[in-house]
Amino acid sequence: MNYYFKKLFILSLTSIVLCCIATEVYALDPTFNRNGEVYLSITGAPAASGIIDGIYRFNDPEGALSGSYPQYLFTENNIQTFAVDINRNIFTLSDPDVSTIGSSYKLKRQVLDNTTALQMSTNDGKYPKTGVTDENPAAWSHNVTEDQADWGAHAYIHHDNRTTYGGAGIDTDIYRTVTSPGDGTVKRGVKGHFASSNPWPSFKALQGTPTTAPANPKEYLPNYANVNQTLVLPHYPGKKWYEIPNGAWFSSWRLRKGDGGSSPFPGGRYYYQCFRDYATGQQFDWRMVEHNPKTVKASSYTRKANAPFATTYKMSLTRGVIAGCLDGCGGSQAKPGKDIYIALDAAASEFYDKKKKKYVFKKSDKSEKTSEQMADFWMSWVKKY
Repeated sequence: MNYYFKKLFILSLTSIVLCCIATEVYALDPTFNRNGEVYLSITGAPAASGIIDGIYRFNDPEGALSGSYPQYLFTENNIQTFAVDINRNIFTLSDPDVSTIGSSYKLKRQVLDNTTALQMSTNDGKYPKTGVTDENPAAWSHNVTEDQADWGAHAYIHHDNRTTYGGAGIDTDIYRTVTSPGDGTVKRGVKGHFASSNPWPSFKALQGTPTTAPANPKEYLPNYANVNQTLVLPHYPGKKWYEIPNGAWFSSWRLRKGDGGSSPFPGGRYYYQCFRDYATGQQFDWRMVEHNPKTVKASSYTRKANAPFATTYKMSLTRGVIAGCLDGCGGSQAKPGKDIYIALDAAASEFYDKKKKKYVFKKSDKSEKTSEQMADFWMSWVKKY
C-alpha cells in the first residue's frame, strides 16, 4: 500500500467515525416531547360555578401521563401569573401577605431641605395631564434658609389653617428645612405671628429620615394634573428623598409666586408649596411559590413558598395643599367644589322595574320614581354636593 493510498484510507475512516459520533450527540431528549403542554390558571371563579381555583393541565403530548383532561393539579391563592419548566415544575406569583395602609405607613417625598434653592418652573400651571414630569428649573445662587421655608404671602406662620385646606394636621409638626437635617429627629422652632423672636408655640419643623429614591419616581408619585394644576407635585432630579409619616404636611421644591411683599427673590414674594398626602388601602407583598411533581406522572405536587420579593398597592390618596405660611393665602388652595369635584355614575338599570316603568329603591326607603323624578333626584345631589 503506497503512501497516498494509506493517507486516503485513514481520512475516510476518520470521516465515518465523525459521522457516527454526530448522529449520537444530536439525538432528541425524550423530555422535549413535552413541548406543547397546555396549562391554565383560574383565580376568582364564582362559587356557584363549581369550578375550583388553581392550576389545570390540558394535554400530554409526550404520552407518558395518565388521567383525563382537563386535569386539576392543585389550588393556589391569588395567582397573578405562572410559568412551567420542561420538568413540569410550576412557579406561581401568588399568596401575598396583605396589610392595611394606615397612619403607620411611611411615604417617600422630596422634602425641602437646606440645599440649593430652585426657581419657579416654566411649566408651572401648564403641567401635562399624561403623568408626573421631571422638573429641572434653574437654581438660585444661594441655599434655602429656614426663614424662606416658612414663607407664604407672609414671612412667618400667620395662622395654622391646614385642616381647612388639607383635611387634617393643625398643630402638628411640619416637614421642611432645618439647620442640621438628616437624622429624622432634629427640630427647629418656626417663626411666629408678627415676631421673628416668637416661635410658633404648637409645633416645630423637622426634616424626616433620609432614604433612597423609588425605583421609578415618576410612577411612584401620584398624578393630579388632570384634576387641578395646584395639586401637581413634580419630580425634581438630584434632590434628596426623605421618609415621612403618612398624612404629614411637608414643604416641596415646587416654587409658587405669592401676592406682593418684600423678598430677596426678584418680582415679589415666592414660596415653596406645602403638601399633605394621606394614603389608605392595602399593601400586597408577593412571593414566588414553587410546585414540584411528587412523581414522574406529575399528578400531585409539593409546595414551597418563598419569602416575599415584590410589592403592589391598592391605594387611594387624599392630597391637600397650602402656602408655606400655612395661612392658605398665596394661591395654593384646593377647595372642594372648586378644585375637586365628586363624579357620579348614575347607572340604575338594576333597580328599574319594567312592569311599573319606575325605579324602585328596594334596599332603602322602598320609594318609586319615574325617569323624570330620577333626573330631578340627581340634580338635587348636584346642587347639594
